[in-house]
Amino acid sequence: MKPVRIIMLALWMLLASVGAESAHGQCEPQWLPGPALPGVNGLVYCMTSWDPDGPGPRSRVLVVGGNFSIAGGQHANNIAMFDPETGHWSRVGNVGPSFQSASVTSLAVSPNGELLCGGYFFQMEGRPCNGIARWTGSEWLPFGDGLSDGAVNALVFLPNGDLIAGGSFKNSNGVQVPNLARWDGNSWTSIGYCNGTVRAIAVMPSGSLIVGGEFTHAGGVLVNRVAQWDGAAWSSLGSGLPNGFGVGMTGTVRTLTVLQSGELLAGGGFTRAGYANVRGIASWNGTSWQAVGLVGSAPSSADVWAIQALPHGAVAIAGNIKSASNPNLGVIAVWDGVKWAESTDLSPPHYSVTTSIAVLTDGRLVFGMSTGATAQGFDLDGVFAWDGDVWTKLGSGLSASPECVTAAGVGAYVGGSFSHVDGLPVNGIAYWNGVRWSACGEGVSGSTDGYAPSVQAIAVSPTSHDVVVAGRFLRAGVVSAPRIARWDGLQWSAVGNDPNAVVSAVGFLPDGSLVAAGNLATNDGGDAAAVAWLDGSVWRQLGTNLTGSIASLEVSASGRVFIAGDIYVEGIRTNMACWNGVTWKSIALGFGSTVRNISAIAENLFAAGNFANGVASWTGTDWQSLGFGTVFSARIGIAAASTQECFVAANFSLSLSNGLAKNIARWKSGSWTAMGEGLSHRTDSLQVPDLAWFGGQLYAVGNFQLADDQVSGRFARWTSNPRPNLATVDGPGGVIATATLHVSAYCETGLSSVYLQWQRETQSGSGVFENILDGPSGVSPGGGAVSGASGQLPSPTDGTPAALTITNIQHSDAGMYRVTFWNACGEATSVPVEVKVKAHIADINADGQVDDADFLLFSTQYDLMLCSDPLMPDSCSADFNHDGFVDDADFTIFIPAYNAMLFY
Repeated sequence: MKPVRIIMLALWMLLASVGAESAHGQCEPQWLPGPALPGVNGLVYCMTSWDPDGPGPRSRVLVVGGNFSIAGGQHANNIAMFDPETGHWSRVGNVGPSFQSASVTSLAVSPNGELLCGGYFFQMEGRPCNGIARWTGSEWLPFGDGLSDGAVNALVFLPNGDLIAGGSFKNSNGVQVPNLARWDGNSWTSIGYCNGTVRAIAVMPSGSLIVGGEFTHAGGVLVNRVAQWDGAAWSSLGSGLPNGFGVGMTGTVRTLTVLQSGELLAGGGFTRAGYANVRGIASWNGTSWQAVGLVGSAPSSADVWAIQALPHGAVAIAGNIKSASNPNLGVIAVWDGVKWAESTDLSPPHYSVTTSIAVLTDGRLVFGMSTGATAQGFDLDGVFAWDGDVWTKLGSGLSASPECVTAAGVGAYVGGSFSHVDGLPVNGIAYWNGVRWSACGEGVSGSTDGYAPSVQAIAVSPTSHDVVVAGRFLRAGVVSAPRIARWDGLQWSAVGNDPNAVVSAVGFLPDGSLVAAGNLATNDGGDAAAVAWLDGSVWRQLGTNLTGSIASLEVSASGRVFIAGDIYVEGIRTNMACWNGVTWKSIALGFGSTVRNISAIAENLFAAGNFANGVASWTGTDWQSLGFGTVFSARIGIAAASTQECFVAANFSLSLSNGLAKNIARWKSGSWTAMGEGLSHRTDSLQVPDLAWFGGQLYAVGNFQLADDQVSGRFARWTSNPRPNLATVDGPGGVIATATLHVSAYCETGLSSVYLQWQRETQSGSGVFENILDGPSGVSPGGGAVSGASGQLPSPTDGTPAALTITNIQHSDAGMYRVTFWNACGEATSVPVEVKVKAHIADINADGQVDDADFLLFSTQYDLMLCSDPLMPDSCSADFNHDGFVDDADFTIFIPAYNAMLFY
């Protein structure tokens, strides 16, 4: 893959070739769909592996149930399906809005392969359905009158096909079936009374039923949270003393699993099973309860929610499980039959409760989790996969919420504590080019405070286009770079000579000089500065009349530096200041107020905070209130589009002239307006810490999940005119005559009704292009057969390429190719790329023979060797074996062709 630097330069060159509005008119501003969520946006209570087509060609999928409203890129209320082969989430049926306040707490697969779900709900697909339903493959159907007044927590089939349901329900259409019921194919009946909630059910090889939960009695028998039903009577597991000691468990039984050996395992929140001291898991051998392994080697304390049998007698347990070596550390634990093993302290369970376990077709363990915290580069989006070493998420999108965004070229750099995006390891910093995400090398690593390493500020040089990042990290790539680093498109380097630098914000002056705010040692170890500029590798204090703590920094087009925070100018406390090239000047905004964030445009400045009306603009001489109508006591995203237009985003809801502004609003020409349905989150804890504006697009980052009711996981884009702005073509390089050519072009995602047309230059150097046609000789008379010359992209565009294919390509088909994308709002045309038709792979210059001219081209590339070298010419065309090097292996391919010489 080409380095990010090369991609960026190509994209900036593309801006000059983007088509004008031409005959297309301006369209209304709108939100473009953002990334999916790599999981679900809530709690997962249950999971199961299911084969949707039985013996058919599809492989098994993962079904999850819980309390959520989004799965991947789909609106999916409380039940969803993940396909490991495609990596995509999908809904299971059409669950209506009334289901959003409900939850799915149990899943099962019937003997005939149907999927069942149980939980707390009253309807499915708009029809009454109490607590339990079955999926036919196209719709959800109820089981009779269902189970009411509570939740269905457990489902299991008996050998005769009858279904047993356990939970906290009370009746079925008036028939009393408290907490435990049996479906015989026609109706629900009670099989005995448990005086508390049922959490788990298992069937023993003998056919007897084991039930666990929060009850103390079953059928009037003292059982203490676990009981056995033999089809006629209830009995306890464990013979105890008359006072109940030695019977059952001391706490809730949450899960039951029968191993292939016939051994029963019980998990829950208990410390004693029968007479045995245990830690949340116990084994029943038919006569007594026993601890699993030595208690001293087991997790130090545990509330086990799920048990999963693994090959060779091993089992994994999930729940609120604490490490045997560190009682403050949450882990996943695996018993291999001899000893316990635990996941590392960098794993997501450190911060959450794992509620369920399943196994994917590739052998990875999948855990359902609670949400709300960030764990080592992951937000807890309901589901995680673990291969015994590495944790990953299921599906595409950002693995954790970003904290900052900076527009650059036709896309934006995004920083935060995320470790992956779309499954790609990026480690805190990634670039979005309008179509896809790319990494900046290995990203950042090394924690400064025990939390995940994080990029909290980004700036792009206006001269070199280098990227400087600052935040909580110790390394960038393989380089030691505490808290601040530079990415030049190929490699990372340290910035400055202060190993203890604390950097809160960064920016570039128009001449490319870097400025940073925080606490930086200056003048070769001199006094620490609140704002400094980089002189080579040495920080120099920017002005001598400034001290304090700075939260935000912006640089104007003329080089003015604006800062906000708790600062002192000439010893006088203020919240805003400006560097005019000579000295710092206070531009205080509101007495005793806090400025949360600022954004500069031209010589104007916009600020937001907890002062009167929340948002104000600085014109160079004074402040003007923008009359937002609320104040901001927490961090707020703000971005200026012009001196008369800005955007603010935070946790607010405000009635404006055109509707309700949900967490984001636009100020233009003196008035505030709502932006569609705005940004939203499943809870009230929405945060939008940063916004960036460039080229008619607004980029927003935070923990939101929807933009204008479209799934936009943590990253959203709003465009002033939803037209194609980006058209890129993958360089096709050379192709051998009579072979098949595949060329792909890309338009940015989220646009509606986009059409395309491929063209070829009529004569070399003429600059005149004509349309390519599908069919034989679609490019040239006697040329190859063309497909994909024109058509329409998916609507909205989703990154699917516009693929041009020429089979049996001929030398007459060679030339310069380009593509144009358009919709009703405008168009964009790509930079032309050259298609070379060669006589042989070693015919580098495509002149029909392998001769001295090709030898010179080969030698140049052979001397450079690395295809990633920025000086490598002609797209590394001499890398014949495509291993990333032009080396001796390629030489052995070249020499026989060179000796043969002529090919036409």
